[in-house]
Parts: sequence; C-alpha cells; structure tokens
Amino acid sequence: MGSVNPTDSYKDRMAKSIVKEAEARGALKPGMTVLKATGGSTVSSLAFICAAKGYQFQVESSNAFSLEDLPTMQTWGLSFDLIHSPSAPSSVITKGHTEMHHVEGIGSGFMPPHLDRNLYDEARAVTEEARTMCPRLAKEAGLLVKTSPGLNVAAAIALVKQLGPDRTVATVAVDTGL
Repeated sequence: MGSVNPTDSYKDRMAKSIVKEAEARGALKPGMTVLKATGGSTVSSLAFICAAKGYQFQVESSNAFSLEDLPTMQTWGLSFDLIHSPSAPSSVITKGHTEMHHVEGIGSGFMPPHLDRNLYDEARAVTEEARTMCPRLAKEAGLLVKTSPGLNVAAAIALVKQLGPDRTVATVAVDTGL
C-alpha cells in the first residue's frame, strides 16, 4: 500500500532505491544535485528522498506538470524550471493516433513495446474532466489524489453508467495528492 510510505506513494521505495544505487556506484556524492526531467508523483518521492539525504533536487518539466504539487515539493527544497511547451501527445492506445493533453504521467505518444493487448478488453480516453474529479473526490469521499487517479475514477464512473447499477466497477488510485 502506498499509504504506508512517507509521501503516500509506492514510488517512494523506487526513489529511495534510485538514490541508494547512485550512491553505491559513486555517481551521487554529498554536495551534488539530483536532476529529474519529468513531473508527477515520482518527483514528489525524489524530492522527499533527496531532502532526507541532504541532496539538492532540480526538476525540469513541461507545463503538463501538475502545478498543484509544487507547494508540497518546495517544502522539501525542490528547485523547479517549468518549460512551456504544447500539451503532451496521447491517445495512441485508445484512438490509434496522437492528440494533445495536459495530464502528466500518461500518454507518451507511442505504443508501449511491452503492452499486451490480450490482457485487457478496452482502453478508454478520458479528457480534462479528471482535474475536476480530484477536488470532487476530496470533498465527497475524503480522498486526496492527483490527476492520474482522477482519470481512473472518471473512467470508472463512465463505465458504471454504461453497464448499469447492478454491476460493480473497481479502479485504482496509485498515489495521493502529495
């Protein structure tokens, strides 16, 4: 469960492992800065681990990054450069071609090479409605989540409306709003 980790994300263990391995190889030493070129919950986890171990942490990210995450990460000493760019491409899995969006952590614009389409029945495109789902989940269900889980819940609600009230739909929220 992610909630037993310091930032409530399973990615805390991954971030700790990345830093620990870099230290063991001698690639990361006291006084150095860790640089991450992305956004999302991995950044929160790395910001926390770097703060705990005394490293400066620099993030370079496009404006697809969830700006709501910045205050928490800045308390851990995060240095952040926002690179303004068009929305990231997505929809390859759901529509077969790329479209633009502003949701970090999803849709890299290509078909993942290890994706086995036999393991799922359907992929659904969900738009910016996930951003409005996040505050709704906080207010109505007491769940503090980021945009990716908001997408999951929005898709689950759409599916249960399609299937009807006698069906059960489950989804996953892999991180919190930290």
